[in-house]
Amino acid sequence: MKSIKSIMAAVLGAFLMTSAAHAGTATFTGNASAGFTQSPQIFAGQFTTFTTYSSAFTWRYVMHTFTVDQTGPYNATSTTGPDVNTTYILTGTFAPNTSTPTTPLSNFVVGAFSGGTTATLTNVTLTAGQQYTALVVYNNPAPQGQLNTFTITGPGNISCSSCVAPVPTMSEWAMILFGVLHAGGAAVFIQRRRFQV
Repeated sequence: MKSIKSIMAAVLGAFLMTSAAHAGTATFTGNASAGFTQSPQIFAGQFTTFTTYSSAFTWRYVMHTFTVDQTGPYNATSTTGPDVNTTYILTGTFAPNTSTPTTPLSNFVVGAFSGGTTATLTNVTLTAGQQYTALVVYNNPAPQGQLNTFTITGPGNISCSSCVAPVPTMSEWAMILFGVLHAGGAAVFIQRRRFQV
């Protein structure tokens, strides 16, 4: 009976070690809207200043809504192509509008201009349980339907309705294999020890 408990503990430990590999990563995909919206003023690189909506341009956009279960720093990438994008993270939801949107500028946490096809947001402090929206605006003249891939990583789990399940990388497969071999080795060791006594 004792050896069965030990084997179960080893298997559970291996499972917990391998299942942690995907905690804190979520990938969203979406397509450029048919409609257009204004966005906050755009600056180069990553920025946290939001003083006005830019009325000079309207953009096609896509939005991804999510929550996190642990407060801390998160990193994200937002890829479009071939068009440039600006990606924002804001609290709550965004109300798109070709005139001035009604979403308060104080809801915006961070923005990043891609300067190419991938915008990068680093060390963005997000709060557990708070709903967030990633707003991605495409540089004109982006066609309707252009794909966006938004990936966010951090210390907590990210929940969303449109997340794509992550595919294990080679190093994660190696960790899974190591965990299974470790559990099997522990089971064999415990079994041999039982027969020697």
